[in-house]
Amino acid sequence: MQDNVSIVITMLIFVILVVIFPLYNLFERQDDMSYTLALKATTCFVDDVRNKRIYRSSNL
Repeated sequence: MQDNVSIVITMLIFVILVVIFPLYNLFERQDDMSYTLALKATTCFVDDVRNKRIYRSSNL
């Protein structure tokens, strides 16, 4: 019985290390890329507004 419990615990650790951990890292990297893309777009927009000194929107 003790050997069976040990095998189950070992399999759970294996699944966590082989499947779940790489997926977690993949999603974290995707989140970082999204943040970087949004930061770049915002920075470019702010630089354009600052350099041109004018911003016209359809709401104004």
